Amino acid sequence: MENKNKTLFVFMIFIIIAFTIYSYFAKNSEFLYYGIVYILITLIAYYHQKRFKIPVYIITLLIILFILHMLGGSVYLNEIRLYDYMILIFRYDQIIHIFGSFVVTLSAYEIIKDNLSKEIKKNSFNLSLLLILISLGVGAIYEIIEFFAVIILQHQGVGDYINNALDLIFNLFGALIASVIINKKKKL
Repeated sequence: MENKNKTLFVFMIFIIIAFTIYSYFAKNSEFLYYGIVYILITLIAYYHQKRFKIPVYIITLLIILFILHMLGGSVYLNEIRLYDYMILIFRYDQIIHIFGSFVVTLSAYEIIKDNLSKEIKKNSFNLSLLLILISLGVGAIYEIIEFFAVIILQHQGVGDYINNALDLIFNLFGALIASVIINKKKKL
């Protein structure tokens, strides 16, 4: 499993670097900034992978998340940035927030599951609450990173206060969905 993880992390870095270079040449400073942030996050995750026992499926989901995020800021359909594109009743951005917090919640569970007390493991509500709070905390940190993009870059596609609040709400949806799946899987 260690070799698979290493291969996936190398692939993830390659993908992020490719999108970062594309962002540089496309003069997309916002996604150049995100590319640098994602490289740092990936290097931190790689460094801690053995300690946290990050399974292959989590790394795969993170790769998918990073690709979807970078596509959201790089691809235009009918002159509409993918992040602003409507899919059924949701903006692409909202779907990515649901998926992102879903992945973060699953990741959090995989990292902490061996260290949970018996009380939390047995109580679905307490486990869900803990995982949701962790996921929302990570989502809040991501919103701070987006805020720095607003301050540093001036001209970027990050939304306003309403967008920020909606991002947090959709993060909650993703965390809730993952928590339900985790608790159902535990009962099997």
